[in-house]
Amino acid sequence: INMSLVPDFAHLHLMYPLDMQIKINGSLVEAEIVPVDTLTADKPATTHYVAILPIESFVEGPNELELEFNNQRSSNQDLAMNLQLRTSLLRIRQNIPPVVTSVHSNQTWRVITVDPETGEERSSSPVAATNWGITWDNIEGFAPSAASPIWVAEDSLQVETLVLETEFDLDSEFQEGQIDFVAPEEVTVYINGNRLSNAIMDYDPDPLMVYAIPLQIPAQMVQMGKNKIRFEISNSSSYRGFLATITIAKAGKEEIR
Repeated sequence: INMSLVPDFAHLHLMYPLDMQIKINGSLVEAEIVPVDTLTADKPATTHYVAILPIESFVEGPNELELEFNNQRSSNQDLAMNLQLRTSLLRIRQNIPPVVTSVHSNQTWRVITVDPETGEERSSSPVAATNWGITWDNIEGFAPSAASPIWVAEDSLQVETLVLETEFDLDSEFQEGQIDFVAPEEVTVYINGNRLSNAIMDYDPDPLMVYAIPLQIPAQMVQMGKNKIRFEISNSSSYRGFLATITIAKAGKEEIR
């Protein structure tokens, strides 16, 4: 019997009138045997028993169940049996591997601006940060990933305030999440319109070493469906760009049978 999860209950249903022995994984076990039903009156051979097997005898992975039925009578004996393993739905769900997804900064993100006349927000696409000036070797606490630095096109004047936005979807229970980013020079992070944190870039200038900022995403700030993450950035430094990876772990949705 191959088990990915040790059951909560193991019941061996039997119809056999004589003695028997039960071994699980090579060890003899003392099972509590309980009569459940007499199928035919005055015929003990039809009595239905349940042997309650000790679950501590089972292990995750392969298990061997050995049954020895003793018959010292001269006639054959009828035998019927059925093994039932039961595990709570909660434990099954808790042991389904989570689904982990990542959202990396790239040109699919949105630059958010406000129309000065109407006050309405408008969105446009960022561009690759050509004057980023920071390599992966210059970053500590942020493993190289598919994230790429983004910004907006600049001419002779620097854009010193910028709002970037992205999103992720939840179609099952949120388990945990983290935002790792490098944001010269200061940033305020919002999730679904609620302020998560404010951070200032920490770095050593010579030799250049930038210390990435990790932020945990609280479960109470996310919702089923679409979730928006917004970064309001102030940057007057020579490092023109923003780099981030958002990692989300949500409950797996394997079929439960």
